[in-house]
Amino acid sequence: MNSGNHVMLLGDLLPWCFERLGGISSSTVLADGGFKHIVMKPDFSITNLNGVYASHRSPYGIIKSHWLRKGSKITWTVDIPDGCTAKLFLPGKVINVKAGHHKFAFKTKK
Repeated sequence: MNSGNHVMLLGDLLPWCFERLGGISSSTVLADGGFKHIVMKPDFSITNLNGVYASHRSPYGIIKSHWLRKGSKITWTVDIPDGCTAKLFLPGKVINVKAGHHKFAFKTKK
């Protein structure tokens, strides 16, 4: 693609950032019809990245994913809108949470 007039210049990059870096999966829309149950699975393996902040305005409220890396320690904060649940993929485990503000800290291989 040599043209700067294509919408696809950011059309593929932005969904990748939300899904891979922020972890807010668009497959959630297909699973339940619109973010009632949210799947969040950020890719923490990109070691040159020190943090990500992503948010999505769903029909139920704003979904937020924010993580910061300091050395081998990662702090991940998520906000799940009222009336929703989420499946969160942390390194080595998967947990289900209800609506609210949640914070996790864990170490990764560096």
